[in-house]
Amino acid sequence: MTELEVGFGRSCVLFKLAQIYPERNFIGVELEESKVNRYDWIARRYKNVKLIAGNITQIITMIEAQSIARVHIYFPTPVPNLRYIDADFVYELYRILEISGIIKIATDDLDYFRLIEELFFNSIWARMPWNHLEYERESRSLVGTGCEEQYSSKYYLECRKRI
Repeated sequence: MTELEVGFGRSCVLFKLAQIYPERNFIGVELEESKVNRYDWIARRYKNVKLIAGNITQIITMIEAQSIARVHIYFPTPVPNLRYIDADFVYELYRILEISGIIKIATDDLDYFRLIEELFFNSIWARMPWNHLEYERESRSLVGTGCEEQYSSKYYLECRKRI
């Protein structure tokens, strides 16, 4: 089982999950190479975490079909010319997800959230109730990241791939 976090930045969601699930593999993709370098020493402590620097819209096309169980996207940049969640990206998410794979997205930007919802409201995605991440079950927090504390997760979406 493999999970993917897109734009892991400073969230460290991967490391928290890798500690809980040593039998799973985790991939973190981050556009900024400096962030990958900053956390690489932590990733090397885990045998099940791989960090990649690069543009997710290019990297996702190289991921094997039906090879990812869960995708995490927390606080993607809402800046219009830097947004990567579009119809092509959503198609690629569908392609890489295992049967009944799950996508979790949280943001603080209402306009971007509405766009994301439109992309996921169709016959190939089933909206699900939000399930707190394993390490946040007793918290009011959704994902427990620095961005969530700073910006607040007002908008969140969890979808399952329909078969």
